[in-house]
Amino acid sequence: MSIQPSHDLYERFVADEAENTQLESHWLKANSPDGQRAIWIRHELICTGPTWVERDWHLWFMAFERDGSAWIAKEVRPWAAMTSILDGPRLVADGLLFETERARGTLGSRSWDLVLTGGLGPMLHLPLAGLYSLGARNNKVLTPASSLRFAGEVRMGDVTWQLEGWRGMRGHTWGQDLPERYAWLATHVWDDGEERSAEGFTARSPFGLLGPRYLNRSIVQGGGDDSAWLRRASWPTAAGTPAMRVETQGMRGCLSASAPAGCFVNLRYEGTDGRPVLCRSTLFAEVQLQTRRGTRTSRCGHLEFVDRVLPAEGVATWPPRRWTTKDEVYEAQR
Repeated sequence: MSIQPSHDLYERFVADEAENTQLESHWLKANSPDGQRAIWIRHELICTGPTWVERDWHLWFMAFERDGSAWIAKEVRPWAAMTSILDGPRLVADGLLFETERARGTLGSRSWDLVLTGGLGPMLHLPLAGLYSLGARNNKVLTPASSLRFAGEVRMGDVTWQLEGWRGMRGHTWGQDLPERYAWLATHVWDDGEERSAEGFTARSPFGLLGPRYLNRSIVQGGGDDSAWLRRASWPTAAGTPAMRVETQGMRGCLSASAPAGCFVNLRYEGTDGRPVLCRSTLFAEVQLQTRRGTRTSRCGHLEFVDRVLPAEGVATWPPRRWTTKDEVYEAQR
């Protein structure tokens, strides 16, 4: 059996042909070379049924500074307002373009115009191609393009950032819904300046002989530290300091990340069932990679924890509870 899944599988809009509920996201994220800034752009398709009127695009723009400043925008558009071409992937709409080497768009007063080059190619967490097409409830087990170079500009009202030498990724998620609970880490900017990408995740699966189990995987690519297969991962337990730690199988290595609670933003997603999902996310996690070759560090880890437990009343989420998909473009700044 082939180790590599079909290129067509992860470089297209899978949900375009969905006959049932489906959630799919193609996204971009990158950090500045000095580790002080980051961006995250999501093109998310949510299908609650097989007809066109049951499909909506959820578009996100997010920009962050290490000092805590943040700019976020979200808009929901009907499927009919978008045009997608399956091979590519390529998404074209009024004021929006997403391709493998170019992305531009406008959401309210936020806009971006980006060129993507270079990179280390796809990162594949599963060992066999067939595992990517078994109808799993959710797939966040590959990255189409890692360690990409980003150039261009983003605008947040009267604030403009020029991007040069930024590094990041182009990601792709698809499945029937988000997992009930997962933690995910991705890092592309390292203190030693090497071109290297590392990813790790732990996701709660409802299947198992003794009840729910967690699927844990991680992979390191480039920088002379190539390795794969993680067998253990721990969910954050330290109050106020979410952290994920995983251990490799075979190389006796370790990939870990942590960040203080104040570094995270509370993003409110929607599942295909309409229920809210909370994503606690930061693009400035402290990361440590330990292998037989030594210890590598980064201050630019994208670390997120997702579950169905919303924060208590009074704790801010972006968008807030009162915002609905029928509203105009949501914009916020802190």
